[in-house]
Amino acid sequence: MTSTLKPPPSHQVRQPGRSVSAPVFARAPDCRPKIIRVRQGEAPLPYYYCIPGRAEVDARPLIAVHGVSRNAPEQVAAFAARTGRVVVAPLFRTKDWPHYQWVRRRGRRADEAFMAALDDLASRTGVSVDRVDVFGFSGGSQFAHRFAMLHPDRVGRLALASAGWYTFPFRRDPFPYGIASNRTEALRLDRTLHDFLQIPTLVTVGAADTERDPGLRKERIIDLRQGITRVERGVRWVVAVRRKAERAGIKTAIEFRTVAGCGHSFDDCVDKGGLADQVVDWFERAH
Repeated sequence: MTSTLKPPPSHQVRQPGRSVSAPVFARAPDCRPKIIRVRQGEAPLPYYYCIPGRAEVDARPLIAVHGVSRNAPEQVAAFAARTGRVVVAPLFRTKDWPHYQWVRRRGRRADEAFMAALDDLASRTGVSVDRVDVFGFSGGSQFAHRFAMLHPDRVGRLALASAGWYTFPFRRDPFPYGIASNRTEALRLDRTLHDFLQIPTLVTVGAADTERDPGLRKERIIDLRQGITRVERGVRWVVAVRRKAERAGIKTAIEFRTVAGCGHSFDDCVDKGGLADQVVDWFERAH
């Protein structure tokens, strides 16, 4: 089959008035990662992307969403070294997107910025972004599952790692705790829930990720309803999603796994627990 992917553009960071060389990823020698800035309203959303030399034309792009460490380059490198897919990692800078994990907050639309970045990628490379596979780590995991709840038509498969807390599929609580509309926005998540429950979803947490560290959200409502550790919260969310699907008569594919040999560290989960390999395997089950 002849590739429809366009040749990658020059290895530059693009912003009005100047260009700066983007970093090279040593762990993915067969591709040249780029960082491009897309402007959404007043806030730009840079994104890294990599087209491996062995890129699979028909495979959905693999999206990797970082946590609060903002380690987008490392995530691109980890996955590009293991897959023939186009790999994309948005960079939600703290100054522009301090609450990207919520996806929509106080009028800020991280979901729209993310979709604008995907559309920009499609225009530059020719890769289809109608539906993508989305991975997130920690805060990125929060973004990933909330984005999938809001836009299930854009997500093929989902992999969540080490989320601090979740949006539960219950109408008793307002978003982002549950799926009821909040005070400022009528999210209509009840209309998209049926499709969200059909997305094959893998939930992982480091086996040693049981500390109530400063990065873990500790509101009383979350502790009571979701649990006090990331492991407990992940288990409870998977159970809640599975039960919701069963009651709706939906056959869902959702799994929970602990990742051996790691706590709350992306690098440890990849290097010691094989997290990236597990995610790639999960995404490629559909192909």
